[in-house]
Amino acid sequence: MENLNIKEKTNLELKEGIISSNYKQLKYIQESSFLTVFYSILEIKEIMRNSEELDNIRNTSEFRNINNYLNEILDLIKDIVQSGLGEVKQEKIIKLHNTKKELYNYFSVVEGYYRELNYIMMTIDHYSSRIIAERDYKDSEYDKTEILELIKFISEKLEKARNDYKKYTNIISLVISVLPMRLVKENYYSVLKNSIIRNFYNSPRAYFEKSIREYKKIFDSSMFDGYGTKFDYYFREIQNLRNRDYSTMDYEELDNVMNSSLALTEELLFLKSLLMKLGITINKLIVISLIGEDLDSDDIEDIYYDWKELIAKNSFDEKLNDRIKKEIDDIEKNMFDELEVFYALNNEALERKDFDYEELQPILLKTKDVLTYFNDIAFDTEETPSLGDEGMVTPDFLEQASNSLIEYINRAITGMSSIERKIRMKNLLASIDLPFNGIGEFFDYIEYSLDITVTPKEIVNMLIDYIYYMLDEI
Repeated sequence: MENLNIKEKTNLELKEGIISSNYKQLKYIQESSFLTVFYSILEIKEIMRNSEELDNIRNTSEFRNINNYLNEILDLIKDIVQSGLGEVKQEKIIKLHNTKKELYNYFSVVEGYYRELNYIMMTIDHYSSRIIAERDYKDSEYDKTEILELIKFISEKLEKARNDYKKYTNIISLVISVLPMRLVKENYYSVLKNSIIRNFYNSPRAYFEKSIREYKKIFDSSMFDGYGTKFDYYFREIQNLRNRDYSTMDYEELDNVMNSSLALTEELLFLKSLLMKLGITINKLIVISLIGEDLDSDDIEDIYYDWKELIAKNSFDEKLNDRIKKEIDDIEKNMFDELEVFYALNNEALERKDFDYEELQPILLKTKDVLTYFNDIAFDTEETPSLGDEGMVTPDFLEQASNSLIEYINRAITGMSSIERKIRMKNLLASIDLPFNGIGEFFDYIEYSLDITVTPKEIVNMLIDYIYYMLDEI
């Protein structure tokens, strides 16, 4: 960053510098948003072409609606670029927000189906693994020292990953996901609650609420509003799979059902990808509408007309895609450089007691609003994400929300079989960063889960081999 001589600037110069830097940032955000829209639409069109043989998807009213939404978006892009924002009717912008909500409803339902189907496949895997263990490990001997050696191996893996938080937590999650769930309900709830309170102590409230909602969906998405109301074919197929008795099937039968489930999974992943890309495209168009400035870049206009020609032909051009990606990378580099300038000027303004910061508030609040949409690339909530100034969690709220999660789990497990309940409990525990009160308690859990007084020796020996295999892959 160039020497800005910030300390020598007058308050007026400082204010003008902040306004100028903020304006440049908005221009970069606008240009990046236009390019991302072009790039995403090309990807969406390619996805749509690849769906030609997916009759289960294409024959639904929801897919027809998605296609209509895409055409409306294409018309809106044309209006914005060729006529200017001033000529776009406000009703179209309002409809953009409504379309985002509808797409999120679709996305939430599809994600729920995907999660529930995943639990079915975990159940199938449970019974398949038992058959494999009884077949391949029936003559194996149980040796307690092998469990102690495994714990030592896991400890060494964790030690090597101690400076890589993601890898460290991933090792623990992988081990939990493989082990049988042997915690009684009361102890499980205690581990769950203590881990959540520890992990989210002094976290932003919105982030914590979002995480608790995610944990509930991980445990049982079928209890969320909307589940079963869209894409009826997948709902029926999943309900059919849930109602089958896998305990009576042989390995070949289980394998056949697993293959059918995997085919359904691929279709649901297709839908998730399509809906997410459309949702993110809408976010970028909302950004453009909030900034309120017409496109003023000859390079991007040239790209637009090349892009428009491809859309009309319903074709794909890798060269144009690469060109768009390069333009986005260049703009993002400029954004980063300008952000450093903005922060330097802004920090100086905040340090000066005689600087009238209130004059800048309307301008910066608009930018903040723009950024909430621009940074929303996960499309995991219907609401616009906050930038995190809504306050931190309190101990009372942590306690209340943790209890709410436990009550949700209690309601969800009503009517579940013992196997299903344990699989879901294990999956949620594996989804939480660093569960248990210290690494020693985690090792105790491993030792207890692999004790032959609670787990058959064939299963124990198979799981030991599998954990070695999983951790060697990391």
